[in-house]
Amino acid sequence: MLRAEGLVDVASGRGTRVRELVDLERVAVPRGAVTRSRMPTVEERAEMDIPEGVPVLVVILGGRVRGVYPADRAEITHS
Repeated sequence: MLRAEGLVDVASGRGTRVRELVDLERVAVPRGAVTRSRMPTVEERAEMDIPEGVPVLVVILGGRVRGVYPADRAEITHS
């Protein structure tokens, strides 16, 4: 359960360890934007070093993706 929530990392031969808390990136979302959550692609997980079980937040404005953020490291604010 903790692994699925992104609170621990499990590595073969290394065991389980609690993830460190990190400062959140504040993301200002403009008026009219939509924020959706989904699981990251394999490429996004590798590029952003996202642990298994952590979703991403996708900011969409005018039908275009304006940003993709790991949900465990982002805080969405509205302009």
